[in-house]
Amino acid sequence: MKTFATVLTRIGAADLALTCLGWAVFGVIGVIHLVMTGQVWEPNPGMQSYYPRAFIDATHAADGFALWLTFDLVFIAFCALGIVGAGLIWSARARRTGYVLAAVAIAGQAFFWWAFVLPFGPPGGAVTVGLLVIGAVLQLTARRREHDAEASRLPTADIAET
Repeated sequence: MKTFATVLTRIGAADLALTCLGWAVFGVIGVIHLVMTGQVWEPNPGMQSYYPRAFIDATHAADGFALWLTFDLVFIAFCALGIVGAGLIWSARARRTGYVLAAVAIAGQAFFWWAFVLPFGPPGGAVTVGLLVIGAVLQLTARRREHDAEASRLPTADIAET
């Protein structure tokens, strides 16, 4: 059971790392394009993606450049946080910290998935969260069983003898 839980957790961590790396690449391309041309990169011209629902009016303002640059950099930071979290989950040394970082990264990215109408973010995030949660629950259950088995093997002192 512990081996299956570890494999499942590592698959979730690998999924998180690869997804965050993929999103970060697009974020870096967007930043480079924005800085070089002063325009927002449109990988799919004419599609609703990459047009922020919540911020459409602000992007047409004079500070639109700074706003888009900030959005891209914050998104890249959440991606980097997810990669670090995935590495910690994989290593098993700081697994709790890794889970916290992964949760923060996915929650931060979810905001951008919604705001920029990104179609593949939510399903990918749901798969990642599912794998990590199921793996964590299975690992906790395996640890609890090991602890209970060790506790039952300990010798008990006979207190009634005096």
